[in-house]
Amino acid sequence: MNSKNNIIAIDSAGSILNISLYKDGEITSIKGEGESSNNEELASLLKKILDDNSLSINDVNTILINKGPGSFTGLRIGYAFLEGIMMSVSINVAEITLLEALRHIYSDAINESDLICQHIRKSSYFVYNVKENKLEFIESESIKKYLKEKNSKAFVINKIEDEYKSFDYELLDFSDSSGLRTLEFGKDLCESVGIVSGGAGNDVADAIADGLDLFITGEIYHQNFHEALENKINVIAGGHYQSETFGVKAVMRMVLGELGIEGEFISWPTAL
Repeated sequence: MNSKNNIIAIDSAGSILNISLYKDGEITSIKGEGESSNNEELASLLKKILDDNSLSINDVNTILINKGPGSFTGLRIGYAFLEGIMMSVSINVAEITLLEALRHIYSDAINESDLICQHIRKSSYFVYNVKENKLEFIESESIKKYLKEKNSKAFVINKIEDEYKSFDYELLDFSDSSGLRTLEFGKDLCESVGIVSGGAGNDVADAIADGLDLFITGEIYHQNFHEALENKINVIAGGHYQSETFGVKAVMRMVLGELGIEGEFISWPTAL
């Protein structure tokens, strides 16, 4: 007799349907084909994954469903299908957001003080606060202030690939440990930018002389505040430490790839 320690996970929030089964400590997955798969293949894919594992829906203890963010149509179809199952069998249901799932998948990179964001439109983000276990909706114009108040860095998800095995993201870090300072005294729309990593406060004068709208470096000096204010230039100091880790990480990836060895970048932010 089946012990019913089996879990089905349904993800209909994206353009391609994904269904997974947890059984005997192992996870198997199946996915649809094309953008129409949510509507046409949900029932058949669920039947296939159960049949392939010699199970019926009565052998499933829990259904886990992705509640978004994602396609409204896909979410509606997924929940309607789930409601139909619940009318025929007694089964536990658990909901999880996409951002919560990513937190668990990439727990080695995302810690308790981080935020996970999904840029859903040009004007807004969904933000998952890991520490508070809370999903919030934040307007783009307020995201910088929000991150500063939370003293956290945020992983902004751009694209998820290969059933969550990898994702393209950018890191927004306005926490105290980042060393970030901004002097916003110039144009709102910058057309010319100068970049020098490390400590290049002395080069602010050169940026002004060259007529740049924005100068980006790692570390600046006290006198740069009034220098930027009087000459109406924007200056971003991303942190001396933070601005000089990109190159080291790039070299590490290249060396590890060419030599086929393992390695790890040990992060030790100085807030400078």
